[in-house]
Amino acid sequence: MRDRSFAQHGGQVGEQEEDPEAFAQMIHRKQKEIERLEAQLVSRLPKGRDLTGEEFLETLATATTTQCVEAA
Repeated sequence: MRDRSFAQHGGQVGEQEEDPEAFAQMIHRKQKEIERLEAQLVSRLPKGRDLTGEEFLETLATATTTQCVEAA
């Protein structure tokens, strides 16, 4: 356990042993935090334009083949 403590505390060895369960929980929390931050970064990427017009044509085809239901 002292190896982990050594890495966590900037190269200084702590006087007391670290609880392995608490360490595992901390690692799990940090992994979840990293996943959330990665998801935020991906969502911030620019979406870009539809340069081929394919999306527009699909929407147009759907709009022309779908019948509108009028409210009575």
